[in-house]
Amino acid sequence: MNLGHPLIPILRDPSKVAGYLKLAKAIGADNNAAACTVLYRRALLVEPLNVYANEQIFVIMRGTNLLALRRMVRCLITNPDSYYGLLFGGIHLRNKNRLAEAERLLTRAQAINPRASEPKEQLWKVRSNWGWEGRGMVGRFTLKDALDDDEQFYRTDTTRFFPRLREEFDDLDTVLQRDVFHGYLPERPLIPNDKPTVAMGSCFAQHIRQFLIRHGRLSEHVPIPEGLNNTFAVRQFVDWIEGRDELVFSYEKSTDGRMQRWDVDKDRGLFRAAMKSAGAFIVTIGVAEVWRDRLTGGVYWRGVPEDQYDPARHEHVLSTVEENIENLKAITDGLRRIAGEVPIVLTLSPVPLLATMQKGTSIFAADTVSKSILRLAIEAVVRAPGSHARYWPSFEAFRSLGAHLDQSMYDGEGNPRHPNTEMIGRIIKLFVDHYFDPARA
Repeated sequence: MNLGHPLIPILRDPSKVAGYLKLAKAIGADNNAAACTVLYRRALLVEPLNVYANEQIFVIMRGTNLLALRRMVRCLITNPDSYYGLLFGGIHLRNKNRLAEAERLLTRAQAINPRASEPKEQLWKVRSNWGWEGRGMVGRFTLKDALDDDEQFYRTDTTRFFPRLREEFDDLDTVLQRDVFHGYLPERPLIPNDKPTVAMGSCFAQHIRQFLIRHGRLSEHVPIPEGLNNTFAVRQFVDWIEGRDELVFSYEKSTDGRMQRWDVDKDRGLFRAAMKSAGAFIVTIGVAEVWRDRLTGGVYWRGVPEDQYDPARHEHVLSTVEENIENLKAITDGLRRIAGEVPIVLTLSPVPLLATMQKGTSIFAADTVSKSILRLAIEAVVRAPGSHARYWPSFEAFRSLGAHLDQSMYDGEGNPRHPNTEMIGRIIKLFVDHYFDPARA
């Protein structure tokens, strides 16, 4: 406990129960359960029937021992409508095989908080005679739920738990920082105000670019191509800037709808100068499925122009984790050669595949495989010794967190593939707040 805490003087007057409770709440049981237990016990010595203290100490000490049972009884005597007393009391009774009593308590907990998911889950377990791994006996539960009891397995000090209650997802900004972006927020701003940030890659990079421009954080002097959907294309683009690639596979649709090479009218020197002045790079990759030229081994940016397609020469393939690792390493090394030791942030586009050409799979399964390959490649590059790259988990915010939110994360412009614009704004604002020097807000 921090003895310099401003509430510590409260301890000098043991009659001030409200102070004990306020201090325990400020510390938080998740941060220091032992300290909170001491404070709640002190409060109960003065006011044995204090409703809040009885409830909180039971929540902290819940388990299957006799003391926990006594705490549950006291909690419910002082407050028969205690949601946590009823919930964890029901769980405790379930683990003691007292199923009828457990069902009564859990039913009351559900009535008090109908939106909560935990009472519903526990009632299902009671009513279906549920047991782990098929070993549950009718009317008996031989194994305990990890949520129900004290931890019995060793945990490191870096352990992070998945949110345990449905209500934790109601505060979106909190869950984003605590459960999605924890570990990915730099300790200090890394991007200066006097240099531009270059965003390149898949179509999601366009959203990043537009947001940064609106907030005065981006000043690109050249148009970054939009067809850099895969790591092969981004690598070719970086190599082209360095004079190491001629972009023979850089086909995109022109403004008149025709397919043509992107570099036909581009000044390589202008691009090199613009990239050299960059203060940071944000590289977004999107797909692992690519079109390859069998003759040269080259990979197309988006696809093979229909009038050039030759089944004997062109093949559609699923690139490997190893290929994407090699490409990402080449990309980060190339950007460092061009611009020096500037931050390089890798992101994975949350936009699903438009289509798959793989045989024997569905579009959802193919999309999962494609994203998994790229995510593994990014992780390998970021964690490699001496890596120049960092990762920003915008993909996880949409795909993992998004699955637990009431609002759809894919309703942009009425298109089920387009990410929700409000969530894009939240994620990029979080990036700006933590990565950019706050001197120019």
